[in-house]
Amino acid sequence: MQHHIQLKRVYQDMHPEDGLRILVDRLWPRGYRREDLKVDHWWRDPAPSPALRRDFHSERISWAQFSRAYRDELHLNPERLLPLRQALEAGPITLLTAARDVEHSHLKVLAEVLSRPEADPLEAVMPQAATSTSSPTR
Repeated sequence: MQHHIQLKRVYQDMHPEDGLRILVDRLWPRGYRREDLKVDHWWRDPAPSPALRRDFHSERISWAQFSRAYRDELHLNPERLLPLRQALEAGPITLLTAARDVEHSHLKVLAEVLSRPEADPLEAVMPQAATSTSSPTR
């Protein structure tokens, strides 16, 4: 299946090709009412954890470290992706964020994860146990 995912700032104009517009941020954009922004859904669960978000925004971790850690969070909690996967099956979606740099935001990682086929949940939690057939050595 061809996934059609766009990434935009929540403040950008709405276009017909956007499909379902989903804000994926833990926090609502400051200073805006819900009526002010063209958003179909606001889903917090797929967003990075508050601690990971704080570490990245305060520059305690690099973009590469953030991307790896966020990908790990998503793999350890695949249920967070379920509503997004279902929305994507129905048609195109636009993932929205209030972040200034969309290319270096969690949306980039999220879109990459959503574009891949769903992995075996056991493999996401225990990658070696799901693929290894030999017994551990001491």
